[in-house]
Amino acid sequence: MGGYAFIDVSQKQTFIFKHNGLKKNLYNSFVIKALTEKMKELEDNQDDFSLSWFLTGNYSNRHEFVYSGGGNSIVRFYNAEDLVPFVREYSREALVRFPDIELYISCVTDEEVEGILKEEEQSNAYKVIHRELHSRADQLKDKRRARFRRWSYGVEEIDETGYPAIAQAKQDKKNDDQKYNRARNHLFGPLEEQLANSKIETTNELQNFKKDSESEGKSYIGVIALDGNKMGDLVSKVRTYDELRLFSEAIDQLYQDAVVNALKTTLISSDEWEDKKVPVTPVVMAGDDVCLIVPAEHAIETAATIIKNIQHQSEAFIESGNLPHIFEDEPYLTACAGVVITKVTYPFFEAVQKAEALCKQAKEALYAVGEPGQAATASFIDWEIVQGQVIPESAYARHVKHNNDREVFRIRPLRIDQEAGIDRGIFSYDAVKGLADNMYDISNSQLEKVKQLAYEGKHAYRFFFDQRGAEDKLACMTKEHLPGSKFDQDGDQPGWDPSNAPIWVSKRDGRTTYTYVLNDAIELRAFTTQKGEEADD
Repeated sequence: MGGYAFIDVSQKQTFIFKHNGLKKNLYNSFVIKALTEKMKELEDNQDDFSLSWFLTGNYSNRHEFVYSGGGNSIVRFYNAEDLVPFVREYSREALVRFPDIELYISCVTDEEVEGILKEEEQSNAYKVIHRELHSRADQLKDKRRARFRRWSYGVEEIDETGYPAIAQAKQDKKNDDQKYNRARNHLFGPLEEQLANSKIETTNELQNFKKDSESEGKSYIGVIALDGNKMGDLVSKVRTYDELRLFSEAIDQLYQDAVVNALKTTLISSDEWEDKKVPVTPVVMAGDDVCLIVPAEHAIETAATIIKNIQHQSEAFIESGNLPHIFEDEPYLTACAGVVITKVTYPFFEAVQKAEALCKQAKEALYAVGEPGQAATASFIDWEIVQGQVIPESAYARHVKHNNDREVFRIRPLRIDQEAGIDRGIFSYDAVKGLADNMYDISNSQLEKVKQLAYEGKHAYRFFFDQRGAEDKLACMTKEHLPGSKFDQDGDQPGWDPSNAPIWVSKRDGRTTYTYVLNDAIELRAFTTQKGEEADD
């Protein structure tokens, strides 16, 4: 009788971004894929240690990949006696080369599965195997987390870089470059094929994002972290490993196409780069997990366009009738994104962490529009502009309380798949972007003054707009792009402030909330169009 082994890596992001150098980040991303997934091109390549190469050389014709993708694999061994030697030998070889990686391998035998199936239907074999492998892997992770952080597992000699000293001594720069180039070709290859002969080029150098090497003001990047919603719920409906493979392949293709089409839409039309190629760096593209670097002025729009493409392309896929029982309750697939806009010189790992935190924050909004305790089918985007590692506290201020009232300075995260400008206190991305795009003939100095006045309180804010009169362009424009809203859950009708100020007022549970709509729209304007700067000039 045989058995199954589940190969996975924990703390993936920590391993990928443990160095400041982008090239090393990209190589580490490739290492995780090589150690955990089936890569046919590496089966005969001993220069890059990989799961495929190890299994081909040591367990040829005694195994098969049942599933591989998303940074993990399930391998079936025809003889259960091969499980323990595989775990011991493969773990040791991997840790000798990469001592700081957290590799987990859980196993379950056919005999153990049959014992569980005596109490369940035979048709549940897939779910039993899948559940047991993941449960046992989680137990291994819990045991390791309870211990102190290891510097080493005692199977190698390491030097000050954290790499094995013996292995490092054998590597010269030429060999390192060859390994990196193979990793780069694998990570960038599919994207480069689809972007061939276009104005876009992939790069591994952050300095390439500078339009003008002598202008610090131009050296900004946008880091996008994007993640699919409700993927766990969809995977739970899978009934066989063949379905899991088809589902995984569909998600991979859908997300890659969504990214490519978004880049073509937002970057190819860019005229800020003149005759230069527009740079983009795909740091991670693993199923529904995406991390990209794009020019700062296109980052928010690119992230939003990717999510829109996911929705539209998934609608067509679902309508085609593929895997109907998995998508039966979903009209389309959704995703959330976090975007960090910062200087090229800002620590890259911190930027990625902030972007992922914003993506997680956007996901929390799913529960604000869904049924109690359930995530809605919705897509959100959030962003942060980080000027440096030390920034004013006011930049993070989202709301304050005065007595029982509440003043809110940020309307993000914004919902991308929402037609109404404002719905139950949730603001539409398209409506806010439309407002931002129409501010092109309003000076930056006036907009900055409006942002500062918001933090001085609603009385100063109201006075500023009342002075300007009911025909104030900015106030009228705001109310035009963000028309009325549906009733709140408690029956109170929200609406614009009785004064001329563009403040959204809502009441709930006896508390009044004053929301300053313009702050995020002004911020969005600065990174979606350059017309405002041209108007000032």
